[in-house]
Amino acid sequence: MQGRSTRRSRRFLPLSAEHTFILFAVLLAVLFLMGGGSRSDIQSLAALRPFALLAAAVGVLALDRETLRTYRAPFLLLVALALLMVVQLIPLPWSSWTSLPWRGTIAQLDEAVGLAGNSRPITISPMRTANSLASLAVPFAVLVLYCQLSERRRRQVLVALVGIGVAGAVLGFFQIFSGGSGGLYFYAVTHRGDAVGFFANRNHHAAFLAIAMLIAVHLAMERRGPDAKMTRILAFAAAAVLLVGIVTNVSRGGLLAGAVALVFVPLVISGSRGEGRPARRRWITVGSLALPVVGIFALFALSQRSPALSRLLTDGTSEEIRFQIMPVLLQMARDYQPWGAGFGAFEQAYRMAEPTELLVRNYFNQAHNDWLQLAIEGGVAAVLIAAAMIVVIAIRAFRLVGSGFRDDPRTSRAWLAFAVLAVLGVASVLDYPLRVPALMGVAFIALTELFAPAFPSKSQE
Repeated sequence: MQGRSTRRSRRFLPLSAEHTFILFAVLLAVLFLMGGGSRSDIQSLAALRPFALLAAAVGVLALDRETLRTYRAPFLLLVALALLMVVQLIPLPWSSWTSLPWRGTIAQLDEAVGLAGNSRPITISPMRTANSLASLAVPFAVLVLYCQLSERRRRQVLVALVGIGVAGAVLGFFQIFSGGSGGLYFYAVTHRGDAVGFFANRNHHAAFLAIAMLIAVHLAMERRGPDAKMTRILAFAAAAVLLVGIVTNVSRGGLLAGAVALVFVPLVISGSRGEGRPARRRWITVGSLALPVVGIFALFALSQRSPALSRLLTDGTSEEIRFQIMPVLLQMARDYQPWGAGFGAFEQAYRMAEPTELLVRNYFNQAHNDWLQLAIEGGVAAVLIAAAMIVVIAIRAFRLVGSGFRDDPRTSRAWLAFAVLAVLGVASVLDYPLRVPALMGVAFIALTELFAPAFPSKSQE
């Protein structure tokens, strides 16, 4: 035991637990105020990313080896992605670069302006790939700091996320009834007239509300402290507000995220209260959360005050186009193997492949299917990285199942983390939530909880 304690104390910077928490709290606040959009030209990124790098540097200096070993899976994920992006930025000889798929058009343009023969990197948009590399500063800072927080501080972070979700839902209500006017929107390019909360995109807002709802249910069902009853009442009230926020958002992706979250509610309840929790009570809880949503949905439908609801019921043009371009995306995913078009370069790649008959007024800056976009931009290596992470998460989930439904904070938060990652994974089928800094941070909070120190199995109790 003495050897382990010595290893833990070998840190370059003896940052106190209190200071670590304060730094993480500031990072979380900055993240949701400045990191709610996915565009590379958002001006707030110029402040967010340097602050994230600074916070990450401080966190790394305070990190000990044992903590690093414990959370090596999420750390390795970030390192692998960063290395792949760096490789895509390495200049190649002209002859090697022109042999890559879809480089012929760019080569012709180079020849026309007298740039033929110059070295070029794998990515067709070096600036966008460099931007993608810089974006990893946010999840790295979140991971480095959050993995050093105590059990009590982590619970406070979860409470803060629920608070942010409720505040975003209330802001979304005002955004709907404002008709898109006024200064209620944080970003210039956004869904005006819809509920987006602290985000630029209504789908990303709804995905976060679904996650915050799961966290609220988890907090409600924990048996902790003398004020557990009041905590439960407040947490369930927050969950109801968040569900109403999802319904009033009424994007198709948002409803899908909400539905997935509702599916996982019984699992979160079971994980938070142990095996002894009667199944009947779990479903009563789900019903009590769903009934207000049905009522609010009917209210908005009858009052015809929700533009988003009208769009859901009558306007499917943008969604139809997304389905129409699916064959093009699948062909791009095949053509750009094995090296990929370059992280962040989807927009440029799609413009070269876009069929004339699918030209529309709005352009596609993302594939709206992040799993396919990952294959297009990152090639075989990115697919292997994602597959490896999914396998590791699945193994961790099976171990979690083997541990049973224990009334233990670590185990219950691991169940919650798995549900959060499932919501983000399904939401990525119709959108790109993990390209938004705030949701990147939430994802790595979930990964940290999932890979927290091993929970004991039943046989070890």
